[in-house]
Amino acid sequence: MFMQVSNKNNGFTLIELMVVISIVAILATIAIPNFTTLIKNTQMRSQSNDVLGFFKYARATAIKRNETIHIGSTDGQNWQQGMAIWVDGNSGTANQFDPDSDETLRIATALPQGFSLTQASSQQFYTFKPNGELSSANTLTLCDSRTGETGRQITLLESGLAVLNTQYHCT
Repeated sequence: MFMQVSNKNNGFTLIELMVVISIVAILATIAIPNFTTLIKNTQMRSQSNDVLGFFKYARATAIKRNETIHIGSTDGQNWQQGMAIWVDGNSGTANQFDPDSDETLRIATALPQGFSLTQASSQQFYTFKPNGELSSANTLTLCDSRTGETGRQITLLESGLAVLNTQYHCT
């Protein structure tokens, strides 16, 4: 018995290589836009959960400490620039966060570029009473740079509860 030795190379031909590269290019063309949407949706979910968590922390702290807790924008005007949770140290000037005289409980940095946080009213701070009730109800809307896409709304109830609505279309 003789074994035949094959001189055949076990590599790829140029045609096979070009077919594989074409398939990879087609798949990348389909996948990249979907991947970008996935990233933006994840960022939206993360930011809305951060804002919701901030309000829940303020309420829980008011109940736990049995004292009035304030939450608002760090600059007193624009929620997008950052948020703060504080205990008023000035006895009556709680409508604006003052890091020098107020007891700071938590600070959130500005929202990432492209995100906006708006309110149904122009209220720039909220007060949680020691029993967990909120000073006034309102709705916060979080949108990103994609117009017409799904945003998030956080409904603040006077009972102190904050409810997240994920089916909001930003304009």
